[in-house]
Amino acid sequence: MHPVFSSNRGLQAIIVLWLALSFLLAFMVSEYSESGLADGLLLFTPWYFILLFFCLSNFYLCELLPLDNTRMARLLGAQGAAATVTALIWMTLGYFWAKYGPHSNAADPSAVFQSSMYINAALGGIVYIVWIIVHYAWLNARGNEEDNSEKLRQKLLISQIELQVIRATLHPHFLYNSLNMLANLSLAAPEKIHSLCVQMSDFLRYSVNYAKKDVVTVNEELAHIQNYLNIEQERFGDKLKLEYTVDNAARPEMIIPLILFPLVENSIKHGIDSSLDGGFINVEILKRSNELIFDISNSFDPTGIKPQSSGLGQQSLQKRIAAHYGVAARMNIHKENGLYRVTLSLPAVAVRSLEAP
Repeated sequence: MHPVFSSNRGLQAIIVLWLALSFLLAFMVSEYSESGLADGLLLFTPWYFILLFFCLSNFYLCELLPLDNTRMARLLGAQGAAATVTALIWMTLGYFWAKYGPHSNAADPSAVFQSSMYINAALGGIVYIVWIIVHYAWLNARGNEEDNSEKLRQKLLISQIELQVIRATLHPHFLYNSLNMLANLSLAAPEKIHSLCVQMSDFLRYSVNYAKKDVVTVNEELAHIQNYLNIEQERFGDKLKLEYTVDNAARPEMIIPLILFPLVENSIKHGIDSSLDGGFINVEILKRSNELIFDISNSFDPTGIKPQSSGLGQQSLQKRIAAHYGVAARMNIHKENGLYRVTLSLPAVAVRSLEAP
C-alpha cells in the first residue's frame, strides 16, 4: 500500500497540497493559453488533480523495480513506458473533459486544451518524474531504516545469546567451588555456613532473575558482585583483600545487568587464583557529569600459573555494551607491573533512556 494511504492525516495533507499545486499549474497554463482565468481554472484544475492518482500509482512500479537490484536499461525502459502510457491516458481524459465537461461559454474548452497541449504534456511529465524521484527516495530511506532495525535486532539477539552462555557457564563453575568450600566449613566452621548460603542464594537469584530485565540499578549490580566476592573471600581467606569505593550519586543510575560480574570473575580467575600469595581486588564506581565510570583493578603474579581462558567473558561484555550503548561506551584494559585494570565508561544520560516505561 502507498504510504500516503497509511494514515488519514497524511492523505488529507497530500490532497490539500495537491489542490494548491493543481490550482497553481492551472493558473500558469491559463496565462499561457490566453484563456480567461476562470475558464482556465475550471478546465485545468480538476484535470491536474487527477494526475495525483496517476503519480501515486507509480509507487508500486518503483517498489517492483528497486534501484539497487534492477539494471539501468530495464529501469529506464519500464519507467519510460509507464510514463508514456500514463501521459496518453491523462491527455485523453483531458481531451474528453475539455469536450464534454461542464464549462462556461466564454471560451471554447477544446480549443483552449489543444492550444496548451504541449505545455500540459511537459508539465505533466515533469510532475511524474518528480514523483518517481520522491518514491525512490522514500523507498531508499525505508530500506535503510529496515536494515538498521535488522542490524540492531541481530546485535541484541547476539547479546542475549551471549548472556545466556555466560549464565550457563557461570553456575556450574561457581557451584563447584562453593560446595567444596561449604563442605570444608561444615567441619571447620559450621557457624559460617548459613550466611554464606544466603549470599549464594542471592547471587544465583540475581543471575537468573535480573538477567531477564533490560536494566538494573548500579546499586543492585554492586550488591551482586559483593555477594560473589564475599563468597570467594571466604574461600581464599587472607589471600584476598577487597576494597570498594562507590560514589553515592552513581547508585540509583540504570545500567544493563551482569556487566560487572565478568570483570570481577576475571580478577579472581586470572589474578587471585593464579597467585600463590593471593592479592587484592579494588572496585571503584564513580559518576562524573553525564558519565558512569567502573574501575576494576586487581593484582596478578606474572610468573603464576594461568588457567586456560577463552576470553569470551570480556569479549561478550564488549559486544553487549557496544550493542546497547554504541560508540558512547568505552572499555579500556591496562596491564602493567603486576596490576590489571579494566575501566568501563558508560553514558549516564543514555543509560536512563534504557529504562522501560
